[in-house]
Amino acid sequence: KIGRNCCWEATGPARETFVKLGPEIKSCLDKRSEPLPSWVTYSVYMIGNSPKTASPTIVFCSSDSSLRREIRKIVKESGLL
Repeated sequence: KIGRNCCWEATGPARETFVKLGPEIKSCLDKRSEPLPSWVTYSVYMIGNSPKTASPTIVFCSSDSSLRREIRKIVKESGLL
């Protein structure tokens, strides 16, 4: 669970899109002027109330919540998503 929603492994078109988009996200983050102070991983999951109504969502994981917010902001502002 993530919040009130459930999550499932993304497969099919959602996974295929993420496989193409993942390197672009990495490149976007690598272009930052300073190195990240902590590790960050990311992957795509289907998130929603049921598998049929779930939407593909990229989840950024890090023990540092402010870093997660910063990374989400950078990726969102990049126009990749």
